[in-house]
Amino acid sequence: AELVSESGVREAVLVTIASDLEPGMSTTASDVTPTVMGSHTLTASATAEDGTSLTGDASLDVGAGEAASIELSLNDDTPEIDQDVRAEAVITDSYGNEIDVPWSLSVAGTGGADGSSVTVTDHMLHFAEEGFFDITATVDGTSISDMVSVLVDSYGPTIDITNPERGTFTTELADSVTGTITDAWSAIASASVNGTDIAVGEDGSFS
Repeated sequence: AELVSESGVREAVLVTIASDLEPGMSTTASDVTPTVMGSHTLTASATAEDGTSLTGDASLDVGAGEAASIELSLNDDTPEIDQDVRAEAVITDSYGNEIDVPWSLSVAGTGGADGSSVTVTDHMLHFAEEGFFDITATVDGTSISDMVSVLVDSYGPTIDITNPERGTFTTELADSVTGTITDAWSAIASASVNGTDIAVGEDGSFS
């Protein structure tokens, strides 16, 4: 930059420019490049050869850029049947500034689950059936999206005892208890018979 005295003397000086909102703001000899959204106060500083320091301020309002990413979250990631779950999304531009733009939800069932059983109202989800579901949030008019997966598993496993037969009455201990334990959506974590832990096979059988 160039300083001009009252008498018309010109002097080349180095000018530095700083922002109160963005201390590390990028500057060049002719440009400033703010990346933080908000109202900046820019301060230009220069020092003449005689040691005189000069400063000047200017205001600069910086808006956010276009949407670059979306991050989806649910207020409950282990929902139950007939539960309402709220979806929330944080949308940012390429510099990390949060922006408020429209976004939408969609649901797909996986592993045999029926995605159409989930009702979407605005940003609320209502689960009517069990299953695995992929919840996707998309910035309207773009392909920018984020997905979370949830399992709705409200009912316990089904136990079918094949030995002893149903209705059998005896005063003797059975040699063994056999049967199957199955669950439509979850693996069987553990099982016991009369307090004794038992092993459950991949097909759900035990003895």
